[in-house]
Amino acid sequence: MMKRVQKWQVFLAIGIVLLLLTGIAGFTGCGTSADSSAQPASSDNLNSEADQGSAASATGSEQGSDQGSAPVSGQAQKGSEAAAKAGSGKIPAALKNEPSLANPYSSKKQALAALAKVKVAAASEAAYNRAKMYGAFATIYGAWSVRDFVLSQSAHKASDDGGKYTSGKWYDPYANQWLTCKGWRKVASGIQIDHIIPLAYVNAHGGASWSQDKREEYANDCGVDNQGTNGDNSSYDYANYDVLVAVDASANLQKSDQGPAEWLPVNQGYRYIYACKWVQIARGYGISVTRADYNELKSLIKDGQSAYAKPSSKTLD
Repeated sequence: MMKRVQKWQVFLAIGIVLLLLTGIAGFTGCGTSADSSAQPASSDNLNSEADQGSAASATGSEQGSDQGSAPVSGQAQKGSEAAAKAGSGKIPAALKNEPSLANPYSSKKQALAALAKVKVAAASEAAYNRAKMYGAFATIYGAWSVRDFVLSQSAHKASDDGGKYTSGKWYDPYANQWLTCKGWRKVASGIQIDHIIPLAYVNAHGGASWSQDKREEYANDCGVDNQGTNGDNSSYDYANYDVLVAVDASANLQKSDQGPAEWLPVNQGYRYIYACKWVQIARGYGISVTRADYNELKSLIKDGQSAYAKPSSKTLD
């Protein structure tokens, strides 16, 4: 009797153990299956969101303040509503002599007629080396670099030391703001000189085939018909198309080498003048534009008008 009970207990115990092991394995396998199927989905979703966040961050880094307000047309980046208020057609007294606000055309009709003569072509894949092909800013008037000369044209209450600015206030038309700098390092890092039609864009639209002299002429065209000597002792004779403008460094970096179909100044009241300057420079130098940029320029000129709001202020620390 005792042995039968022991055998029964043994068999029962074995059965219970087997059932328990099977159940545990099944439960563990189910959990693993759920985890293995859910985890990649979760990971993919997170990666997708992270990628989107990174892309948005990169776009924000490149486009910066040019986000938020509706572009005039095309795929132009959006601008901050607060900074982009168009204002009125009357230019503030403090900006009456601001060279960046001078429109090269007296009417929309004249600007559109000039645009019609600008060549439309896709960007080439020509090699581009800024330092070798376009050089650094030249020296004019004996001591001034082109950079500092451009700064001098829009400087307000500025101090310079032998042609280098140590402090002052400058107007940035791209964002309709006063830029205040104290110390030459802040002036050097906070304010950049932008080519209205970027050098890389120029290179891909005809500039690569220009002579070295013409490329350096474009790179240094500061709106004065002036002859002199470059740093390498080569001569120059710069045209008077006012290619260069002093702006907040962040705006210059945001713009990069993009055309008007991809990037526009956050200051909506300046976009009409900006488009007119693009047309004047493109026609004057024989620079082609893409179809998208041509259409954007046409729309900006047809629908736009110069408008001025009270500039904001920014101190570059």
